[in-house]
Amino acid sequence: MSSIVGANRAEVEASIAEFAAARRGVFEPESPDSPEFEKARLTESASGITVIYADNFMEWDEIAAHLSQSLKKAVFSCHIHDSDFWMFLLFVNGEEMLKFNPIPNYFEELNSDERATWLPSAEQVARYVPGVRAERLAPYLVEWPDDELEGKAHPEDSSGFRDWQVTDFQRELGFRFCEPGDPDCYTYRLKMKNRR
Repeated sequence: MSSIVGANRAEVEASIAEFAAARRGVFEPESPDSPEFEKARLTESASGITVIYADNFMEWDEIAAHLSQSLKKAVFSCHIHDSDFWMFLLFVNGEEMLKFNPIPNYFEELNSDERATWLPSAEQVARYVPGVRAERLAPYLVEWPDDELEGKAHPEDSSGFRDWQVTDFQRELGFRFCEPGDPDCYTYRLKMKNRR
């Protein structure tokens, strides 16, 4: 999923269409015969636009970098990894600026300096989203211990320290997560023919 700070729907649609066309892909409004696994959803919110990609779409970081460069906006590329945890990369002008993974050693053992690069401060994140309070973000941006972390970042959250906590983090940034059938979602067919 991508959350594009300060963007509007028309410019995001145009940028995604450009990305898809460069890969001989398709980005178009859904039709009744669009396969479910090719459906992407877009929703507008106070902080900008969130795009939830089609199930078979794997270029989420590449498209986030493209969106940030073409729109000159900060873009969060968030995803859930194997139902184990959520993470994000933050792109500005096509470049990765920040990244977060609550289990930095998940893929390989990292030294303390490398681990620290995966744990940005709330202040670092908040500076890219106008009106967001760093103290509200801080409880999400923590390293998870080897045993399960109990509780929630905030009592009103829908998820604890697990994979779907990403939706609560997004809400705290001012973005919405839309489910299939949500009347405030726009649904598209997104398919890449030439994976890079």
